Amino acid sequence: MSGGSFTSAVYPTLNGEEWEIEVEVSYHAVYLPAKVSGPPESCHPDGSELELLGVASLGDLPEGITDEMVFAAAEYSVSRLEQEAWEDFLDRRFEREC
Repeated sequence: MSGGSFTSAVYPTLNGEEWEIEVEVSYHAVYLPAKVSGPPESCHPDGSELELLGVASLGDLPEGITDEMVFAAAEYSVSRLEQEAWEDFLDRRFEREC
């Protein structure tokens, strides 16, 4: 399992107005490539697992925007944040292999 973090944005709303809030997202991920050659008992399909660990706002929040609103906006955007976490994880993995 490998951990990492990256910067993204979430979009809470206040009084019908959407705000862009810069956040740091932390995660743990693991990717196990498939093994398709060798004895059958040693072969396996690929496997992966990702867990978002936290979201923290960077900088001061605008007046009226709370940490709870930022967290709710992150929950609403969880699919996008998970995709960004995988992209960050794979970029880091590729950089280590080169």
